[in-house]
Amino acid sequence: MQNEEIAHQLGIYAKLLALHGGNSFQVNAYQAASFNINKKITQPLNELSEEELKAIPQLGKSAVGKILEMQETGSFESLTNLLNQTPSGVVKMLGIRGLGPKKVKIIWEEMGIETVGDLLDACRQNRLAKTKGFGEKTQAQVMEAIEFQLFNQNKIHWSKANAYVLEINAILDQYLSSNQYAWAGDYYRKNAVVSQLELVVIASAKRSLSIQLGGHGLHLVKREYGFELDIESKCTILVHFERNVAWKQYELSTPIEIKEILQLKEQLSSSEKELFNKNEVPYILPELREHENMQWFQTVDQEGLIKYDELKGSVHNHTTYSDGLNTLEEMAQACIDQGWQYFGVCDHSKTATYANGLTVEDLERQWKEIHDLNQKYGDTFKIYKGIESDILNDGSLDYEDAVLKEFDFVVASIHSNLRMDEEKAMQRLIKAIENPYTRILGHLTGRLLLMREGYPVDHHKIIDACAANGVCIELNSHPYRLDMDWRYIHEAMEKRVMISINPDAHITTGLLDMKYGVHVARKGGLTAEYCLNTKTVKEFGEWLNLK
Repeated sequence: MQNEEIAHQLGIYAKLLALHGGNSFQVNAYQAASFNINKKITQPLNELSEEELKAIPQLGKSAVGKILEMQETGSFESLTNLLNQTPSGVVKMLGIRGLGPKKVKIIWEEMGIETVGDLLDACRQNRLAKTKGFGEKTQAQVMEAIEFQLFNQNKIHWSKANAYVLEINAILDQYLSSNQYAWAGDYYRKNAVVSQLELVVIASAKRSLSIQLGGHGLHLVKREYGFELDIESKCTILVHFERNVAWKQYELSTPIEIKEILQLKEQLSSSEKELFNKNEVPYILPELREHENMQWFQTVDQEGLIKYDELKGSVHNHTTYSDGLNTLEEMAQACIDQGWQYFGVCDHSKTATYANGLTVEDLERQWKEIHDLNQKYGDTFKIYKGIESDILNDGSLDYEDAVLKEFDFVVASIHSNLRMDEEKAMQRLIKAIENPYTRILGHLTGRLLLMREGYPVDHHKIIDACAANGVCIELNSHPYRLDMDWRYIHEAMEKRVMISINPDAHITTGLLDMKYGVHVARKGGLTAEYCLNTKTVKEFGEWLNLK
């Protein structure tokens, strides 16, 4: 059992305890344990002994007992008991953004609602707004959250899909050669969100593969459109059995007119490129196949798209000075280990108290450590002193100008008051972009994929403002963000706005999230020329001095 699942079960238990009137001290303890496992504990808990678990300060004694029980059975008895006492629909309500256990308890016990569907219907009839403790604003937020949840159900982030694919490949490789199967659809095209995993398998392998998979507890179930493969209930995989892998993959992935696809189905090909050539269709990389306008491809340098190994440094990262899990030196060393030339530290600013935002005194301590480390590294590596400055409600940046001018660069981001209409969001963002100390605009819309919609913005006006003020736009590479959206990258390039592929790393392993940013940057047509952190340390320093 992975840390993520352990944290999930403890979190659900805390909510159910609160729902059923449990001791508030226990509720808080399990909530804290769930949060710490998700955010602060890096060791795989399933590899630790009871003594080692008890030695972790972020885990309480009761949480350790539950973790040990999970290691044995996959769950724990007290959670099972509470789940048995709670309608499954009520449990699902606990996962709706904006509904805590107290409100769910009212919905369940006072309104008699036990399913998410019935709750949505109650909202549409204004019943929730008329219930004490709610009101029209809360009702609107609940409706929005439910509809968002329903729209995104059964979808996963690309990073999670990739983990499943690697698991499945390890099984398939025991029975099939690499030219007998291929991944298609959302995963193949490296979409930020994957609706379903689509696997294409050569037809002659169908019978033997079905038998072999059964030995791994994986079973093919006939469906109207193909075969459905359930991977331990983690996700659904559609398995298409075809004579030829390449053309089926092509059919699923390319925005070519239907009549052209039908022509292609009559042919066999050993590779996608050969297939394109046979049909006199210009080859299109999988990442680019989301575009509906075929003329767009003529403006894209497919061979020149950004590559991961072209990155020279990592900008926008956090350390233990704010809410990171690794020290400044550990993060810098992880960059050195990657062969990068520089590291931009951007801990949270003072207003972000929830993330241990840095006071001026904290900054001075950090700056001294940066100076000392840079002295140690000499010409081999450089740490730049940045900050992720909160964009305040009026659009101003955190800290006075006298402090802001001391940073090498400022990443300006919105973290609070996210429920805005477009007019308010644009007012805040444009003012921040026009601030002379802003060099990079962080996670443009504030979205969390499959969790939270971003606030509405006019991307065209944002890009124009960044062009006018020499501000770079971040492509936040955390797999839950991937923000800015790739659909606007090409416009930014046309207006000579730089894009910085930033991991927003809070741990050394988070630095590697830049690979997800590279995937979606390629979808948008980004080249190394317009990627800020493909610059050498010398070029990066020169860019900082341009404004």
